Amino acid sequence: MHNIFKHDRDDLLELLAGMLKRAEISDRKRKAQRLLQAAENSVQQYLLEKEARFQRGNVRKSLLLLLRAAERGDSKSSLLALMSTSAPGTLEYLSQRAERIWAPLGLGVLFQGDLADWAQTATQNELAKMLLHCCAEGRQFIEGRQRPHGKNSAGKFEPVVLGLADGAGGKNSEKYPIVYTNPDFKPLPQISNAGRPTVDTEVDLILHLANDWYRITETFEAGGVSDENPLVEFITSVFRWADIKNVSYALRVYWAELKARKARSAPDILPDTTTVAAP
Repeated sequence: MHNIFKHDRDDLLELLAGMLKRAEISDRKRKAQRLLQAAENSVQQYLLEKEARFQRGNVRKSLLLLLRAAERGDSKSSLLALMSTSAPGTLEYLSQRAERIWAPLGLGVLFQGDLADWAQTATQNELAKMLLHCCAEGRQFIEGRQRPHGKNSAGKFEPVVLGLADGAGGKNSEKYPIVYTNPDFKPLPQISNAGRPTVDTEVDLILHLANDWYRITETFEAGGVSDENPLVEFITSVFRWADIKNVSYALRVYWAELKARKARSAPDILPDTTTVAAP
């Protein structure tokens, strides 16, 4: 595999062997090689997931632009122009939504064929109706923000696009369920949570690296964000080699989730320490 860390492989193996020595782990040369290979695989998976989320975020932005334009009553030419410049994947998503909900919602003839071709022949009202129903899965009531004098601004219903409404993610918004246009629609998980940096993919990477470390070294020490914990030293080193940010914050999120899920006996975030995988 191509060395995605862009560092000399022998130098990285030496650093890993040093970590294993400080952790008093035997067979350091072989385990350092296995750790490096596992870390490369985990980071490669992280990069793929990060790119997928980035592309999905761009699709959401395009869907919101199309939805707002349809709500304003923009001309057909303006709607077509927005569709032609939308992010890759946007028209494919709209096409799938249209085919699935066009007939069940009583919107006329069942949508068939290529979306771009259909849009060229549709009227402005038909095109706007399709966008209004297909860009958003539903609506969610979002409470207004608190003003300096203690009175909240008026709340409003926001469109839910790719599982997320603008302003959602706080405790208040959790009180109001999403009202879906199609009750049978199965939404995608939210892209992000408001109010904190989005580190979901970084936490997933830590999960994989923690399992890599446990599987190869047969040790697992939970807690902390400093290199005094050999596992943390391994994780922070991999983040640094791959030039990935927010490791300290992602570690705190990971340990918090670990504690919560361990209390619920969830097996997906903590290596199974009751058995040891064969080397």
